[in-house]
Amino acid sequence: MRNVVALNNLSNKLRQAAMWMKNVRSYDPQGRYTRLRGPMWIHIQTIDRCNATCVMCPYSSLSKSASGNVMNDDLYSHIIGEVGRNEATKNIVLMLQNEPLLDRKLPDRVQLARKIIGPGARIMIVTNAEPLTTAMIDRLVASGIDHVSVSIDAIREETFGKIRQGLSFHRVVENTLALISRLGKQRVSVKFLRQRENEGEEYAFASYWKRAGVKVTFCELTNRAGTLESYERIKKRHPDLWKKLVHPVLNRLVPACPLPFTSLNILSDGRAITCSEDWGPRDTIGDLSRQTLQEVWNGEKINHYRHLLWTRRPAESLVCAGCALSDRYWRT
Repeated sequence: MRNVVALNNLSNKLRQAAMWMKNVRSYDPQGRYTRLRGPMWIHIQTIDRCNATCVMCPYSSLSKSASGNVMNDDLYSHIIGEVGRNEATKNIVLMLQNEPLLDRKLPDRVQLARKIIGPGARIMIVTNAEPLTTAMIDRLVASGIDHVSVSIDAIREETFGKIRQGLSFHRVVENTLALISRLGKQRVSVKFLRQRENEGEEYAFASYWKRAGVKVTFCELTNRAGTLESYERIKKRHPDLWKKLVHPVLNRLVPACPLPFTSLNILSDGRAITCSEDWGPRDTIGDLSRQTLQEVWNGEKINHYRHLLWTRRPAESLVCAGCALSDRYWRT
């Protein structure tokens, strides 16, 4: 199982690197614009709250008002209409720095996106699975959603409790299994974010969820563009040997952090941020309540940040200066 997990991880990273290398190299440093017609990925935050207080999250709902800010229906329709006119976008993630299912309209938003965009783009969410009631699962199934990724990060209840504070391990597992049963194995995956508390649980985690028939994704912890104060304390201590060998090669193939070259990230009020790691946010690059997607995607502000990354000057970037991904994206 260890070898299978390592090979799967390597295969996924190589595919990712090939895609990102193409996207990053679409940037024209002389003209200071990207030749990509639009973002490959769009993340949309329809509510700015979460129901957990996870150790790897820069902020939680405890520091905010109870109800949260929900995206206006007209603004959401406008954004989805803009996405529908942009054939470059292949993935729409209705989640950004939040728990998307706290937005009770989420299934209706998925349905609207599918109606406007059609089958040309994949619509998905990332969730902690706590709000996955039977009624919500039924609504998601009826919405036409393409994929649901569930973040669990542990195979032991004790470990889960230390990482995903405020959530019930048994409820999350039961809800995920119920989702798999109703939505189908091909449309659900589970995610494991590597960190100090869950070291050594990767293979048992992979074995359990592969028996359930779903894809398992392993991700690396980041410092959230410098906003995660506990990063040094909670990051994984012992990097895998294959990463030490492969990641330096990948960093040479992809000349800059690919996130601002590949994706667009929209907050609940329509403002766009440089990348999903900017949890401040430290800066915004446009506003979809007043601008078109194309005006933001190839605007002066986002291309300023792209240029700083391309010319290896992240220290001069308001957003990227403190980010663990800015000097080398593929971390060991």
